[in-house]
Amino acid sequence: MANLAPVPDGLSDEQVLMCPDIMSTGFSGAESGHIRIGDTVAVFAQGPIGLCATAGAKLKGATTIIGVDTVPRALPRTE
Repeated sequence: MANLAPVPDGLSDEQVLMCPDIMSTGFSGAESGHIRIGDTVAVFAQGPIGLCATAGAKLKGATTIIGVDTVPRALPRTE
């Protein structure tokens, strides 16, 4: 349950501190959903963890991803 990744020189500790927790939680959600190539998925709540779950779903091969949120500015742009 550990991994290593280099931190680019231009980033401060504060900028990357939450990445391991937030990213791994979102990606874990995509893995737990057993997403396969061609699947359609919905990700509820597009905050930091939801956005990582959305990215994880894309990486796992989902072709249609529906982001659901009640806050319009939280929804990813499709333009």
